[in-house]
Amino acid sequence: MLSYVEALNESQPSAVTQDVLDKTINDIRSRVQLPAIKKEDVANQEALRQAIRKERRVELAFEGLRYFDVLRWGIAAEVLNHTFTGVKLSDNPSAPNYRGSGSTASPVDKNGYYQFEPRTWSAHNRYWPIPQNDLNINKNLKQNEGYN
Repeated sequence: MLSYVEALNESQPSAVTQDVLDKTINDIRSRVQLPAIKKEDVANQEALRQAIRKERRVELAFEGLRYFDVLRWGIAAEVLNHTFTGVKLSDNPSAPNYRGSGSTASPVDKNGYYQFEPRTWSAHNRYWPIPQNDLNINKNLKQNEGYN
């Protein structure tokens, strides 16, 4: 249902009516007693696009689709280039989540969350590498950029 309303919004934004919203995204939201999205609240294509993206992120969490969604939407560079964070740490030595002190202190961001790992996403990651076996079989194939 989310794929349908997304495709309709991208191809024919004017065809997305309140009835369409009720039969797709609002049907999903009503299952967990979330308020319905009203057409006037997502009056333009971009507003509905953002609502659909948020709904996909929440509804499909832990199903392994987010990476492919951000690739498809073309927002991977802005979404995936950041430092992954973990639990919020404390500067209070008696707290169970104490970050430590001096050179052994755990790194935290400006909000006190543990900085787990910086990650960068490069544009060549948009495509998978072509397996070497396929390159060996077909000499006309060229490896995707970034995997040479």
